Amino acid sequence: MEFIDGMVDLIEKKLKKSDIKFDYSDDMDPYDYEHLCAEEFNKNKWDAKATQGSSDQGVDVIAQKSDWTLVAQCKRFAKPVGNKAVQEVVAGMKYYEANEGVVIAPNGYTNSAKNLAKANNIKLIHHSEISSL
Repeated sequence: MEFIDGMVDLIEKKLKKSDIKFDYSDDMDPYDYEHLCAEEFNKNKWDAKATQGSSDQGVDVIAQKSDWTLVAQCKRFAKPVGNKAVQEVVAGMKYYEANEGVVIAPNGYTNSAKNLAKANNIKLIHHSEISSL
């Protein structure tokens, strides 16, 4: 158990360090977080934009690279993200005819969200992982 606690502490320190690189803050407005995520896509050779709230069909960011379209739901929650975000991005994929869907959150996901994401081929990532997409 002590080993696991040590590993959790190490991971949390690395994530906090990466948050500085991304101008991320736990006090960040949810809309600012969506724009931060869109900016990260743009830095990584995507053509991305944050949608504007209402009528976005469950999508916060639309990113394109060549003929590939990715839609993302960005949730800056203090707790792990649940099923609703996964459901929204699945619906958004259909609406925008996207090839890929992701949910981006700084504080992890519930087991239920992980299971639903796996069943629908949705990636669950931390914003520091945008560069790997």
